[in-house]
Amino acid sequence: MQAKMAEMQEKLGELEVDGEAGTIKNRRTGEVLKASPIPPFMRELIASGGLLPFMAKRKARKEAAARG
Repeated sequence: MQAKMAEMQEKLGELEVDGEAGTIKNRRTGEVLKASPIPPFMRELIASGGLLPFMAKRKARKEAAARG
């Protein structure tokens, strides 16, 4: 799958990845590859900007919940 994706990007251009749906689309040709969806916690980690910001936000949520 990774080799196919790398080949697709190199030969055909820009890719559009939908982690929730688990699809990878070549914008030029319209070809769509199906992959496993990215789990919600991983999407949150990516949206947070990486592991350290993700952990800081998680810690802040836990502390806020403990305070009530």
